[in-house]
Amino acid sequence: MRCAICGIRIDSFHDAIKQGRTPGFFGRNQEQELACSSCTETLLQMGEDEGVEVKEEYRGKLRYWMK
Repeated sequence: MRCAICGIRIDSFHDAIKQGRTPGFFGRNQEQELACSSCTETLLQMGEDEGVEVKEEYRGKLRYWMK
């Protein structure tokens, strides 16, 4: 499993949540799987609908990790 933004390897989904990583977020007009803590802190925010989304200033500028 890898961060959907930067591609850093994440060993366990449960460990990722404990380490402050976001379990899923809305980006590129679709649900993305997982973001590491660094990408979460820098690039993501809570949206109006209580979902996690890419911050306005980064929308359309990110390239997502391809599986």
